[in-house]
Amino acid sequence: MGKMSALERIDELRKDIDKIDEEIVALFERRMDTARAIGCIKRENHIAIKNESREEQVKANCRANCKNSLYLDDAQAVMMCIVNACREIQKKDGAVSDTPLEAQ
Repeated sequence: MGKMSALERIDELRKDIDKIDEEIVALFERRMDTARAIGCIKRENHIAIKNESREEQVKANCRANCKNSLYLDDAQAVMMCIVNACREIQKKDGAVSDTPLEAQ
């Protein structure tokens, strides 16, 4: 078998990306489902949606888990987009408010 062309190599790598994207979407849905469950508990117990100390912990976890420092800023940005999506789904589900927990 001959050498793969650049376009063939790109096609193979894109297949890997498609598989990775599938996993990312599945994990995103799992995280959203879990956030909705948390939102339900918050709603039942009149707990505010936003918890700034938890968001700081998510950022810290991201910093600790990101092995390539070149990706750190983007990884944190992605995580904060996910946190915001989780907060929004809790709002849509009717959780109490967006007042930070520390303000209560």
